[in-house]
Amino acid sequence: MSLPAAKPHQWRLLIVVFFVVLAAYGVSPVVSNGDSYLVAPTSASIVNDFNLDISESIGPGTAGGIAWIGDGDSGVQTPGLSMTADPPVSEPVYDYFPWTTAMVGAVLYVVLLIPGALLGISFFDPRRMVAEGDAGLFNLIGGSVLTALMVAIVAATVDQIMAGRGADSRTRRRAVIATALVVAFGTSAWSVLSRAMWSQATSTLLVALLFYEVVRLEQAAPADRRPWGIALGATAAIAYTARPTNAVSVVVVGAWLLVQHRRQLLPYVVSGATVGAAWIAVNLATWSTLQPPYFSPERAAPESYLLEALAGNLISPNRGLLIFSPVALVAAVGAWTSLREGRQRSLIVLGVCIVVTHWALVSGAGEGWWAGSTYGPRFMADIIPALAFLSVPAVAKLVSQRSERSTRLRRATLALAAVSVLMHAPGAWSKPASCWSLEPPRVDEDTSRVWDWDDLQALEPVRVVLDGGSVRDAVLRRCDHLLDTAPA
Repeated sequence: MSLPAAKPHQWRLLIVVFFVVLAAYGVSPVVSNGDSYLVAPTSASIVNDFNLDISESIGPGTAGGIAWIGDGDSGVQTPGLSMTADPPVSEPVYDYFPWTTAMVGAVLYVVLLIPGALLGISFFDPRRMVAEGDAGLFNLIGGSVLTALMVAIVAATVDQIMAGRGADSRTRRRAVIATALVVAFGTSAWSVLSRAMWSQATSTLLVALLFYEVVRLEQAAPADRRPWGIALGATAAIAYTARPTNAVSVVVVGAWLLVQHRRQLLPYVVSGATVGAAWIAVNLATWSTLQPPYFSPERAAPESYLLEALAGNLISPNRGLLIFSPVALVAAVGAWTSLREGRQRSLIVLGVCIVVTHWALVSGAGEGWWAGSTYGPRFMADIIPALAFLSVPAVAKLVSQRSERSTRLRRATLALAAVSVLMHAPGAWSKPASCWSLEPPRVDEDTSRVWDWDDLQALEPVRVVLDGGSVRDAVLRRCDHLLDTAPA
């Protein structure tokens, strides 16, 4: 499928956005290595052995991840394996988390072989990283690239919507830059997704692509919509393989097509089923089950803390979306503006349904809603593209209107954006802030910390300085002593 026609300066702008964001992510010192710990070994197995079994890599490089030993339901979930601590296993060993991100990582693995193997630069050699369990650089590069791509696709979506609204190139450029910067640095994109090869980094990239394709399909002439319907089905299916919560997007987009573009429903289903068949074939060959253990329906069982989790994912001081990214309120304003004006109501309803359903799903089912040892509202990161999409009508007015009222609204929005950036900066620039969840009592053991306004994760670097530490300590002080027995 060819890329949409666009003026050269627009594509130059998107390329500049990508590389500026990538550079900013690359110099941010915090690197996470939790759920992504086994991505590098799995990527190595894909490249070297054409399978997902990492049993040959057991050692220092696998000691921090969560593995699944054995096939299907007969397997055992275990938090980490080390050759020095455990006897060799005869069963196959797999990363417990979705393997789609490792497929992306396989590309990075091959690319890093150029300086690592051909030029002999050990620092970049992915084989050394896997063997020594030193995959921080692998995770940083991979997470940064995936997230910067997501930001660029969001920017392209904004540009496409603004073009559809008849905006001139200057107004479009302002909307693109404003939205891209807020998404890149005022959300969990900076503080979480770019810090490692989380499954959510891949997931959010695919969700962003999904919204871009939805917009292109909506704007295309009827005769030109079929390729976008096919693309939507494939993207939605791959997004589900990256993270099971994207079942929300699969269903919502399918329902939208049924109501608005019924002729594109069959291409959507067929292309999605094709991707699904390939995914199932790999699963059968690997786990002897249709879906990996991580996708087990048992993990989606309703929890009793639904009301607390719904509130916590929005307004808790250490996990609340509106606390860490108050600029997300602009999405509500944008959705209301569009509905009131009668512009593209079906698209707005689609975006709202994805946001609300995802919020309910991650709050009331499966894992602990506080997202374990992380920074800020990680489980709400998947809806960043949806929030950006819903914000466009409000952003369009803010960058185009010139009145006293619009000036006040721009200042208020700028203030919300500035607070959002300040809240997420510690997640990317302060290692003590990233270690906050592991400090005794750990959040997984005492979830009341999530609600403690006197123990703010975002202010952890400030606390380090007030306790006598240096600015360097507030940025770089590690917490290795807390990692030995920390849950992944």
